[in-house]
Amino acid sequence: MEEPTKHISDKFIIAGKIRDRYYLGFHSALEYYGSAYSHYNEVYITILPENRFSSFKYQNLNFKPIFTKDISFGIETKKYRTTEIKVSSKERTFVDCVDRPNYAGGWEECLKSLSVLSGLDFNKITDILGMYNKKNLYAKVGFVLELLRERSVFYEHLSDETLDKIKAHKPKTPKYLERSGWSTLNKDWNLYIMEEFVEYL
Repeated sequence: MEEPTKHISDKFIIAGKIRDRYYLGFHSALEYYGSAYSHYNEVYITILPENRFSSFKYQNLNFKPIFTKDISFGIETKKYRTTEIKVSSKERTFVDCVDRPNYAGGWEECLKSLSVLSGLDFNKITDILGMYNKKNLYAKVGFVLELLRERSVFYEHLSDETLDKIKAHKPKTPKYLERSGWSTLNKDWNLYIMEEFVEYL
């Protein structure tokens, strides 16, 4: 079992009591796994739209709902202190953060955190991509995985075969990783990449 970093306090216990159907995701999951580059005072509780609640502040912590279409696939129940909490698996955390990097602290925070997220099962990442079934997300995840394989020891075991499986679903027309500043087309992934992107790592 992963040992969350000690500075987390009890914010995960509080988050786990807000809704019955939820999971801790995005940057909060990165913090749980001890791979977050920075410590945040925001806690992201991922829920279905019908289980919405208003963001609120408790002490110095901000609890925010994030809406998703599925809260069961790639979600794990973890023993945490005296209770249990629901957290996105490492693989779903990876895909979710690449899909919506604004909830992972932005691209720089996201990449630096993912670069030390160890123990990923890349076959499970392809399964989660299939659940979302978004061609631009296939391209984004594939590009980030390939980049991390070059930069991080935790991704060295990523095979060309897995990347090829992901690449088979890339969009037919070019998409943008993010519409921000000057971008160059990466033909392998049919994805426009910001010039400064690789400098984030």
